[in-house]
Amino acid sequence: MAKQRYYARDQKRLQARMRYTSFNRHPERASIPVIGYTAQPDVLAEKAPFSDPKTRETEAFATPASTYTGNEYHFDQFSAKVGGRYQIRFSAYSIWIATEWLPSYIPDRSSWWHPVRERTSKGRTTEPVTLYAFSKGGEKRLLGSFDVTPEPSEQVLTVDLLPGESILPDASRLFRSRPGFIGSPDASAEGMPGVAYRWMEVEGPAPNPASLAVQSVPTNTHLPGFGQANPSRLLDPSVEARLWIGNRAIIAAHHDPYENLACVVAGRRRFTLFPPSSVGDLYIGPFELTPGGPTISMVSFDDPDLERHPRFARALEASLVAELEPGDALYIPYLWWHHVRSLAPVNVLANYWWTPPAEARGAPHDAFLHAVLALRALPDAHRAAWKTLFDHYVFGDGDAATAHLPADRQGILGRLSPDEAQRLRRLLSQQILS
Repeated sequence: MAKQRYYARDQKRLQARMRYTSFNRHPERASIPVIGYTAQPDVLAEKAPFSDPKTRETEAFATPASTYTGNEYHFDQFSAKVGGRYQIRFSAYSIWIATEWLPSYIPDRSSWWHPVRERTSKGRTTEPVTLYAFSKGGEKRLLGSFDVTPEPSEQVLTVDLLPGESILPDASRLFRSRPGFIGSPDASAEGMPGVAYRWMEVEGPAPNPASLAVQSVPTNTHLPGFGQANPSRLLDPSVEARLWIGNRAIIAAHHDPYENLACVVAGRRRFTLFPPSSVGDLYIGPFELTPGGPTISMVSFDDPDLERHPRFARALEASLVAELEPGDALYIPYLWWHHVRSLAPVNVLANYWWTPPAEARGAPHDAFLHAVLALRALPDAHRAAWKTLFDHYVFGDGDAATAHLPADRQGILGRLSPDEAQRLRRLLSQQILS
């Protein structure tokens, strides 16, 4: 596995946060260059370079505040080229920042203690640091956390990253300098706490083990008692739970002819959902040659080829993404396309498939396949004529198609008893085979 160290002093975002701008002159929102515990006014004033090879391993950028959207700092030199498991090693420590009493920048606000970026010393607190995966679109995904003390230390986390994600550390206990703030509640005449970042080392991705999956296991047969011990209060007790167990497997985008309630039992899963109308933008594969029955998208979600599949960009615009942890549940509507990525070493999901009560007239998917077989190769004019009939009799207002007929003369268009529906299906089967 490849290993590379990324120094805080080299990160463009941290460098940019060191400088005041016309939009921000608050020292709480600015980074502080330090060596060890000592601030570097010459670097702060940009009279010296950001880094010196002689002191590189002890250089750091310190911050007196946590981060939020629009004021975030991250290790922008690193971006995961492929999805997978990575080992992240962080060198960081807590620091203490001197303060001075300053009038408020905002009328009608109180004066307060503010950081003096030219004066720092050894930290006095233990501070939690939270790591997030940071995507190009600005979304943050929780990876883990660790504590830093006044003594510099190295912290190691093993994380799962998606393609294109970078790493955003957040000194999460420190205050957030939202617009209109007075100052940090932790600041006093004695100073205020901060966190200093030296470097981040990334190793990975780890070789992926073979995908293992046990899918759609009916619990009534193979795990008796599971349904009774884990009933879904949202559904009828007759709806059977099914189990899905595996490692970091990926299920290609597909759809199911059911309503679906997916509940994560262990691990983490990332769902990307698309409405049925996205079918033309997902580049669906053949109906006959499929890994598990349903047709699937031929697009690689890890590395989509937009030259080959340009409409996939439009599908992503219509998509919904949810990442589930144990105890989370997701409703997937009938025939919605969904791509599923399992993110943990072991993942367990229970799902409940059901369809609303309806007359038992046959499987819609079978009718769809027969329609494709019978109609797709017809001349355009013939297909247009059949489309008109389908719109009128199948997809249009049912009353408009039957209002002129007495109820006992509506036949297949009216209400059928189970025996009548079964007899018609048998007759249709004979006609298909003849």
